Amino acid sequence: FRRVLFRSPGPVSPEALSELIRVIGGAAFAPSVGAIAGLAAAMEPATVAGVRVLRAGTLGRGWLLVREQASIGGSVAAVPGVVWDRRFLFVSECEVPPDTIIAALGTHASKFRDKSPLPSVVLRTLPALWRNGAILSVPNLDPASPFRFRFRPARPVAGGPFGTLPESPFQWNFSKGDAI
Repeated sequence: FRRVLFRSPGPVSPEALSELIRVIGGAAFAPSVGAIAGLAAAMEPATVAGVRVLRAGTLGRGWLLVREQASIGGSVAAVPGVVWDRRFLFVSECEVPPDTIIAALGTHASKFRDKSPLPSVVLRTLPALWRNGAILSVPNLDPASPFRFRFRPARPVAGGPFGTLPESPFQWNFSKGDAI
């Protein structure tokens, strides 16, 4: 499981925090900058627009923004191409067993603590494949799984590398960020 850490040299702007909350919460619109300004100026644990703001704890100094479990969307049929919780695109390299659904890992997160350094509050919000009331797979914690969930919010915080590259006669070299 890849870790992505954001470190800010100082306070996070209300505009940036508002956009991060929008994306993590799967919302179409960000909370107003005015509503976020106080939190951005003096970070403290809070729940805003379906996102929990928590101290990072064992992950280090700073803050963790995680989807609020109670705000997660319901289950959906596990059909390749479906988007779960307005944020995760389901892809499959094989046929999906019939009656498989996508839902949050939830209280079963404790069974997967050995698969990830992420805290339980994050693991509980991960998408999982369920069949007949049992966990079939938690793809993003199992590199060998033929299933995947890609984080694909409707509108990412930043453009650029989150889009599809245009067709080009050039090869793209991402280590240098230019065409060769």
